[in-house]
Amino acid sequence: MKKISFFLLICLLLYGVVCGSETEGHHHFSWADFIGRILNSLILFGGLYYLLRKPAGKFLQAKSEGIKDDIEKRRQKIAQNEQELVKLQKRIEKLQEEIEEFITDAEKRAGMEKEEILKNADQEGERIKNLVREMVANELQQYLKNLKTTVIDEALRRFKETEIQKLSPDDHLKLIDKNIEECLKIKDV
Repeated sequence: MKKISFFLLICLLLYGVVCGSETEGHHHFSWADFIGRILNSLILFGGLYYLLRKPAGKFLQAKSEGIKDDIEKRRQKIAQNEQELVKLQKRIEKLQEEIEEFITDAEKRAGMEKEEILKNADQEGERIKNLVREMVANELQQYLKNLKTTVIDEALRRFKETEIQKLSPDDHLKLIDKNIEECLKIKDV
């Protein structure tokens, strides 16, 4: 009933527009003309309604179902995205924990490596000190040996110059024996 009332209202409005647009200059109203136009409009719109009712209904029904399906798909997509978001947030939290653990572990390893390096440096320093001590001791012994040899050579040279000429052959032999004994003592040192 509402559809028919709405249809008649539209027809009357259209008639009013059509009648108002005539520009012939006379304004006389004819009921036959009016009823003919209404009947023509009813037939036209009734035929259009009859012909287009099923295809338009199917089209609108398909469009409505398409929109419902699209809404449902979007809801599902939103739910899926929310689940993925929760998973990603958990993953980010886990990654942050892993990063903190990695940093803590790296700091521990760095501290241990630092201690190891310092320990190795101390050991290497001690080894170098010992090597230097040995080298200095060897150099000192060599220097003392050279010094003793030089002193003995110089003492012998002076002794030869001054005292050998004054010695008798027996004193000379005693002196040689004594020098040999002294040399053997120096050799043992």
